[in-house]
Amino acid sequence: MADSAPWTDDVETMRVIAESDNDRPVLMVNLNKYKQEAGYPDGKLYNEYMSALDMLLKELGGEKKFQYPVSGQPVGRQNIDEIIGIWYPSHKAFLSIKEKKSSARNFELRGMCIETAVLHRVSGA
Repeated sequence: MADSAPWTDDVETMRVIAESDNDRPVLMVNLNKYKQEAGYPDGKLYNEYMSALDMLLKELGGEKKFQYPVSGQPVGRQNIDEIIGIWYPSHKAFLSIKEKKSSARNFELRGMCIETAVLHRVSGA
């Protein structure tokens, strides 16, 4: 991904699933902290990024299932602005994200907007 958060060992697990007969839908829960210059939640740059993400998801056969601003944090410490749940039809679809036509523009805008992002892989059933 296009920020400081490196891919984890879970990507290899996802590759094994994607190449198996047991590939299945997956929901990625994105915990995003935006750069000030992104103008979250109403800025031009942020809105361009969301439009590019929507275009990429259409190419992947995925969809946003939910998208919420973070209002507060009663327990723990994690500085994020927004939580987005993105459903992908398969692990293979998620892993092909950088191969799609609109990927370059999406990742360019992502790099300009995202300060940090953590993705959690959960059942997409």
